[in-house]
Amino acid sequence: MDQFAQDLTRNLGLILSSMAFTFLLVLLATPKFTKTLQRFQFHQKITEESSMDGSKTPLFASLHKKKEGTPTMGGILIWMATLIVVLISPILSQLDITTYNLINRSETYLPLFTLISVALLGLVDDVMNVKGIGKTKGLRALTKFSWLTLL
Repeated sequence: MDQFAQDLTRNLGLILSSMAFTFLLVLLATPKFTKTLQRFQFHQKITEESSMDGSKTPLFASLHKKKEGTPTMGGILIWMATLIVVLISPILSQLDITTYNLINRSETYLPLFTLISVALLGLVDDVMNVKGIGKTKGLRALTKFSWLTLL
Protein backbone atom coordinates (compact mmCIF):
# COMPACT_ATOMS: atom_id res chain seq x y z
CA MET A 1 0.00 0.00 0.00
CA ASP A 2 1.35 3.42 -0.87
CA GLN A 3 1.79 6.28 1.61
CA PHE A 4 -1.38 8.10 0.50
CA ALA A 5 -3.55 5.05 1.16
CA GLN A 6 -1.94 4.50 4.59
CA ASP A 7 -2.49 8.14 5.59
CA LEU A 8 -6.07 8.01 4.31
CA THR A 9 -6.76 4.86 6.31
CA ARG A 10 -5.30 6.35 9.51
CA ASN A 11 -7.14 9.64 9.10
CA LEU A 12 -10.40 7.92 8.28
CA GLY A 13 -9.99 5.74 11.35
CA LEU A 14 -9.37 8.82 13.50
CA ILE A 15 -12.42 10.59 12.12
CA LEU A 16 -14.74 7.58 12.46
CA SER A 17 -13.57 6.76 15.98
CA SER A 18 -13.99 10.41 16.99
CA MET A 19 -17.50 10.44 15.54
CA ALA A 20 -18.38 7.23 17.38
CA PHE A 21 -17.02 8.59 20.68
CA THR A 22 -18.93 11.87 20.23
CA PHE A 23 -22.14 9.96 19.47
CA LEU A 24 -21.66 7.78 22.55
CA LEU A 25 -20.96 10.84 24.72
CA VAL A 26 -24.16 12.55 23.52
CA LEU A 27 -26.16 9.36 23.93
CA LEU A 28 -25.03 8.93 27.53
CA ALA A 29 -25.50 12.60 28.47
CA THR A 30 -28.93 13.14 26.86
CA PRO A 31 -31.19 11.87 29.70
CA LYS A 32 -29.50 14.03 32.37
CA PHE A 33 -29.30 17.01 30.02
CA THR A 34 -33.00 16.71 29.13
CA LYS A 35 -33.98 16.66 32.82
CA THR A 36 -31.82 19.74 33.42
CA LEU A 37 -33.49 21.59 30.55
CA GLN A 38 -36.93 20.67 31.89
CA ARG A 39 -36.00 21.75 35.41
CA PHE A 40 -34.96 25.20 34.14
CA GLN A 41 -38.00 25.31 31.82
CA PHE A 42 -36.03 25.58 28.59
CA HIS A 43 -38.77 24.22 26.36
CA GLN A 44 -40.65 25.07 23.19
CA LYS A 45 -43.26 27.79 23.38
CA ILE A 46 -45.62 27.81 20.42
CA THR A 47 -46.93 31.25 19.45
CA GLU A 48 -49.66 32.19 16.99
CA GLU A 49 -47.59 34.96 15.44
CA SER A 50 -45.31 34.49 12.45
CA SER A 51 -41.67 35.15 13.21
CA MET A 52 -41.27 36.88 9.86
CA ASP A 53 -43.94 39.57 9.91
CA GLY A 54 -45.85 39.16 13.18
CA SER A 55 -49.14 38.16 11.52
CA LYS A 56 -51.41 35.55 13.13
CA THR A 57 -50.86 31.93 12.07
CA PRO A 58 -53.49 29.79 13.84
CA LEU A 59 -53.02 26.81 11.50
CA PHE A 60 -49.29 26.70 12.22
CA ALA A 61 -49.92 27.00 15.95
CA SER A 62 -52.49 24.18 15.95
CA LEU A 63 -50.21 21.86 13.95
CA HIS A 64 -47.28 22.53 16.29
CA LYS A 65 -49.25 22.52 19.56
CA LYS A 66 -47.96 19.00 20.39
CA LYS A 67 -44.37 20.33 20.35
CA GLU A 68 -45.08 22.71 23.22
CA GLY A 69 -43.06 21.70 26.27
CA THR A 70 -40.42 19.84 24.23
CA PRO A 71 -36.97 20.70 25.60
CA THR A 72 -35.00 23.01 23.36
CA MET A 73 -31.28 23.89 23.24
CA GLY A 74 -30.19 20.32 22.44
CA GLY A 75 -27.59 21.80 20.12
CA ILE A 76 -25.55 22.70 23.19
CA LEU A 77 -25.11 19.02 23.97
CA ILE A 78 -24.05 18.14 20.42
CA TRP A 79 -21.62 21.03 20.04
CA MET A 80 -20.13 20.59 23.51
CA ALA A 81 -19.55 16.86 22.96
CA THR A 82 -17.88 17.61 19.63
CA LEU A 83 -15.72 20.31 21.18
CA ILE A 84 -14.73 18.03 24.08
CA VAL A 85 -13.65 15.26 21.71
CA VAL A 86 -11.67 17.71 19.56
CA LEU A 87 -9.94 19.22 22.59
CA ILE A 88 -9.18 15.83 24.16
CA SER A 89 -7.51 14.48 21.01
CA PRO A 90 -4.20 16.44 21.47
CA ILE A 91 -4.02 15.21 25.07
CA LEU A 92 -4.46 11.61 23.91
CA SER A 93 -1.75 12.21 21.34
CA GLN A 94 0.63 13.61 23.98
CA LEU A 95 0.00 10.56 26.19
CA ASP A 96 0.85 8.29 23.21
CA ILE A 97 -2.62 6.74 23.26
CA THR A 98 -2.99 7.73 19.61
CA THR A 99 -0.53 9.04 17.06
CA TYR A 100 -2.88 11.59 15.51
CA ASN A 101 -5.06 14.34 16.90
CA LEU A 102 -7.87 16.41 15.46
CA ILE A 103 -5.98 19.69 15.89
CA ASN A 104 -2.88 18.88 13.92
CA ARG A 105 -2.85 21.70 11.37
CA SER A 106 -3.57 25.39 11.33
CA GLU A 107 -6.49 24.71 8.94
CA THR A 108 -8.38 23.27 11.91
CA TYR A 109 -8.77 26.59 13.70
CA LEU A 110 -11.18 28.17 11.21
CA PRO A 111 -13.73 25.30 11.40
CA LEU A 112 -13.43 25.28 15.20
CA PHE A 113 -14.04 29.03 15.34
CA THR A 114 -17.05 28.61 13.06
CA LEU A 115 -18.37 25.72 15.15
CA ILE A 116 -18.16 27.70 18.37
CA SER A 117 -19.54 30.92 16.83
CA VAL A 118 -22.55 29.26 15.21
CA ALA A 119 -23.23 27.32 18.43
CA LEU A 120 -23.22 30.58 20.41
CA LEU A 121 -25.57 32.16 17.86
CA GLY A 122 -27.96 29.22 18.26
CA LEU A 123 -27.70 29.51 22.04
CA VAL A 124 -28.55 33.22 21.96
CA ASP A 125 -31.52 32.54 19.68
CA ASP A 126 -32.82 29.70 21.87
CA VAL A 127 -32.47 31.70 25.09
CA MET A 128 -34.27 34.67 23.52
CA ASN A 129 -37.01 32.34 22.26
CA VAL A 130 -37.51 30.58 25.60
CA LYS A 131 -37.45 33.82 27.62
CA GLY A 132 -39.68 35.63 25.13
CA ILE A 133 -37.12 38.36 24.43
CA GLY A 134 -37.47 40.45 21.31
CA LYS A 135 -40.28 41.34 18.99
CA THR A 136 -40.20 37.91 17.34
CA LYS A 137 -39.37 35.99 20.55
CA GLY A 138 -35.84 35.21 19.39
CA LEU A 139 -33.52 36.50 16.74
CA ARG A 140 -35.21 37.69 13.57
CA ALA A 141 -34.64 35.47 10.52
CA LEU A 142 -32.73 38.22 8.70
CA THR A 143 -30.47 38.75 11.72
CA LYS A 144 -29.73 35.02 12.02
CA PHE A 145 -29.09 34.69 8.30
CA SER A 146 -26.81 37.73 8.31
CA TRP A 147 -24.73 36.39 11.21
CA LEU A 148 -24.55 32.93 9.64
CA THR A 149 -23.40 34.44 6.36
CA LEU A 150 -20.79 36.57 8.13
CA LEU A 151 -19.49 33.64 10.15
